[in-house]
Amino acid sequence: MKKVLLISAVFVTIFASFWGVSRPGYLVLADDTHLSGPVISLFNFDGSIDWDEQYSQPIENGAEFQILRRWKDQLTPVSGLRFVLKDGEAEYFSDESGVVVVPECVAGESISLRMETKEELFEIRSENEDVYTKMLNLKCLERNVALVDEASPAGQLLGIWQIAFMGKTKLSESVGLDFWTHKLKFHWPASGDYYSYGGNLYISAGNHWDVVAHEMGHAIYDLANVGSFGGGQHYIDRCYSNALALSEGWASYYAAFITQDRADTDAKFEFMVPRRAPIQIENVPEDVCREPTNEWRVMSFLWDLYDVNSDPEMAEYNFQMIWDVTLNGGFRSVDGIRDALKTKGFDAQLVDDAWSNNF
Repeated sequence: MKKVLLISAVFVTIFASFWGVSRPGYLVLADDTHLSGPVISLFNFDGSIDWDEQYSQPIENGAEFQILRRWKDQLTPVSGLRFVLKDGEAEYFSDESGVVVVPECVAGESISLRMETKEELFEIRSENEDVYTKMLNLKCLERNVALVDEASPAGQLLGIWQIAFMGKTKLSESVGLDFWTHKLKFHWPASGDYYSYGGNLYISAGNHWDVVAHEMGHAIYDLANVGSFGGGQHYIDRCYSNALALSEGWASYYAAFITQDRADTDAKFEFMVPRRAPIQIENVPEDVCREPTNEWRVMSFLWDLYDVNSDPEMAEYNFQMIWDVTLNGGFRSVDGIRDALKTKGFDAQLVDDAWSNNF
């Protein structure tokens, strides 16, 4: 196996039962059921995707479709979605404005497109393991605009897509995608939040953007072989094992990287761990365990190296610099990352200052 996880199938069954989530056939690498709070029940969800609002407006040429999702009280474009002609002869992708343009459409005609929640490096699957699809019938010389609410079924599905595409885009721009060697499969709606071997991510609520980003962080951590995974129950404000704290803390660091402004002096998560929410990334509460075996502190240590605030440690290393040190590192603890950073030429005093600021 790729990771050092020498646990028997019997233990996996016991471990899964302990967490109260069904995981047939999968080895669980990271179970984050504790991260989520109450979610909108999708127990009777039949898998069909319906827009919450829809309207059209005239255009001069072709046919267009735009999809927008309400997120944090703003309309945000859903970019990178794949659309194919009904006969499969052509494919299109929504642009940075969430718009798909079909220039071949001529006045007086219409065209059928099939939206698919899959692309080269990730996809979103339903309970029966099918990729979500939706047929669209577009009139030529019209732009059809679809709006989805943040927490509706369509909004949750496309919320997962937004996080996944955002993560892919930021990684592509900062470190490249050569490390991304197999497709990630987001399973939604699931009964819990966890990551399992083979690139399977299980998401209970697609509108919980920070939890979705955290689970994606586990997948990227695995693909990049940053370090070991640790098993067992964990609470974000307590101490446990080195490996578990590292894998959980790095996943949250990645979630912060793709969703937060590195200049934000009060960067925080919204949905993660409701009993402690909001989870502050920059300012960790004093009652949180101060050992390197705490995931919150691990996240904050890495963030302090990356952010551009006037922290006591004054470290400002870009994501790629830290990534280059940790890629294929196979680390077992955050202590190992600290030592490797200094060995690879990071300013030892700044690293130590960031360390003492958190541990």
